[in-house]
Amino acid sequence: MTETAAPVDDRCTAAHELGHAFAFRAIGLTPERLVVHRIMGGGWCSTQEDRVLADQLWGYAVGVAAGRAAEEIYRADAGLAGPWSWGTSGDEQIFANLFVPRDDQDYLTSGTWSQAVMEAHSLLTGEWEELAPLIQPLAYTGTLKGLPV
Repeated sequence: MTETAAPVDDRCTAAHELGHAFAFRAIGLTPERLVVHRIMGGGWCSTQEDRVLADQLWGYAVGVAAGRAAEEIYRADAGLAGPWSWGTSGDEQIFANLFVPRDDQDYLTSGTWSQAVMEAHSLLTGEWEELAPLIQPLAYTGTLKGLPV
């Protein structure tokens, strides 16, 4: 039986959410649930952990940027034009909020969005053989419970 291809926007969203999950897994977080809001657009990736340790902060920032990186890799592989940029505007804001100084803290890390996206590209290129086959199933069903072990 041949599975019907999910719409391109859903596949891009699936790649985006899987990018977050794989990068979060790389720093020791446990991706718990990935969702693609089929047809409506958008999605999310949650982890079992509800906090990030200080030594995981830059890795978390890379994980936030990994959505954009995964989408760019997928689009290039599929021959699709330009990034689906509205899906990453929220990620860029989350990234920016990581670097807002608090009265009781010094900056915990430093780096730019571009650096985080580049690092995410590098990380995900090494994971792409495992990540790519999950794009279509996530896009088609709209949900994935964690990542395969």
